[in-house]
Amino acid sequence: MIRESDISDALEARLEEVADLPTIIWENEDADTDPKKEYIVVEAVRLPPQDSTLNGDGAIHRGYMQVAVLTGLGKLARRGERLADSIKAQFSMGLKLDVDGGKITINRPPFIGNGYKDRTHWRVPIQVHYEAS
Repeated sequence: MIRESDISDALEARLEEVADLPTIIWENEDADTDPKKEYIVVEAVRLPPQDSTLNGDGAIHRGYMQVAVLTGLGKLARRGERLADSIKAQFSMGLKLDVDGGKITINRPPFIGNGYKDRTHWRVPIQVHYEAS
C-alpha cells in the first residue's frame, strides 16, 4: 500500500534536485514572502484513488503537484518561464520514481500555465501529474 506522504516525499525530493531554484515553500510551511525575493510554492492536489480489485489491494493514486514560481514584477516574464522550464524538464512524462509499496509514474507532460500578477510577484504555475500504484 502506498501512502500519500510517500508520494509527496518522492515528488518533493525530485524537485529539490533542480539546480539553482530559489527557496521552496512547502505546503503549510510558514515562510517569509518578501516581495523582493523569488520563491517557489508547492501544493499537492489529490484525486480520489481508484481500485478495481474490490479488496483494497490495487489502489491507484492520482493527482498532481502544483508548483508556482514567483518572480519580481516588472522584470519580464522570462525569468519565471525559465525556472518553470527547468522544473518541467525534471519531471518528463514516463518518469518513474520508487516509493514503498510501488512506483510513481509521471503520466502526462508537465503543464506550464499562463503567468499572472499575484499582488507582489509574477506567478507562473506548473502542474506535474502522476499516478502511483
